[in-house]
This record gives sequence, structure tokens and C-alpha cells, in this order.
Amino acid sequence: RPTRSTLFPYTTLFRSVKGDSMEGLHILSGDLVVVDRSKPLQSGRVIVCCLEGRFTLKQFVKKGGESFLVPANPSYKAIRLTAESSFEYWGTATRVIRKL
Repeated sequence: RPTRSTLFPYTTLFRSVKGDSMEGLHILSGDLVVVDRSKPLQSGRVIVCCLEGRFTLKQFVKKGGESFLVPANPSYKAIRLTAESSFEYWGTATRVIRKL
């Protein structure tokens, strides 16, 4: 079975944003997010991950021994990660590119 590193050997990726869950951090639908795959998973950072087979962009937060994916829009709830969660970290968002 191919691993993430053999499928995507690059350390920098660009992902298109869809949705409004991160608008509180000024990351809007249609923006391009620059993703650095070489950075380790770290609490407080905005990350790209695959959760339950779907890509998502959220803030990763560790609190009291638990891990959460936190949206930057009060219309959405934080997602608690459990041992049963199908979670794969892809990288840390480092820049946003927006069409004017």
C-alpha cells in the first residue's frame, strides 16, 4: 500500500479552500492555502488533514490530553479526535493566497 510520502513526495502543497469554517481567521472559500508538509503537528496551528476520508482545514488544539479540530466560525462545533477517528495529518497551513 503506498504511503503519503510516496504518493505526494513534495514538502509544499497548494489546497483550494471550500466552505466558511475558517472565515474568523480570514481564510475564505476560493482562497489557496500553502501547506508545508515538513512541519510537525503542533497545537495552535492551522492544519490540513484527512478526517473520515475527507480533507479539512482547521486549527489543531491539544487541551487536557485531548485533541480537537477547531473551526474559526461560531456556526461550527469543534471536533474531538478519538482513537476511533480516521485522522491523517497532511501539513500546516503557512500562507493564504487570495484572488482580488
